[in-house]
Amino acid sequence: MAVDTSTEAKAIARYIRMSPFKVRRVLDQIRGRSYREALIILEFMPYRACEPILKLLRSAVANAEHNQGLDPGSLVVSKAYADGGPGLRRYRPRAQGRAYQIRKPTCHITIAVAPEMKRTNRTIWDKKYIQLVFVSVLPKNINPVGMPIKDAIPSYYKKT
Repeated sequence: MAVDTSTEAKAIARYIRMSPFKVRRVLDQIRGRSYREALIILEFMPYRACEPILKLLRSAVANAEHNQGLDPGSLVVSKAYADGGPGLRRYRPRAQGRAYQIRKPTCHITIAVAPEMKRTNRTIWDKKYIQLVFVSVLPKNINPVGMPIKDAIPSYYKKT
């Protein structure tokens, strides 16, 4: 899938009161998907992390629409990651006057959307492409057109 990152729109949610590990579990499911697919996935996933991610995805698409005039139907989630934020520290009283520390994690979530580029029907393993690669590798005195590869490069196939 080819994505045009020059017209990328992003949104960042900071200090979300959630573990970045739990958020990444959801972000891994939507990265690289189209906007519509990502919406469907987030709507039906049973995780609490889906709510802020869904809100952030809609914000990123709104940024793309408003700031760059992009069509939401052609957008793809090009980047989606969660970084750790500062943890909140709380104390729980324990026996004999002690106090245990409770760490409440926060995270910063970033989602970027970009339009998907049109694909051509030609694949990288096109016959002409393979022929050009072998012509560039072969010595000048060999003409590989119509010749089997093992005859064109005998040193590679020679038994030692």
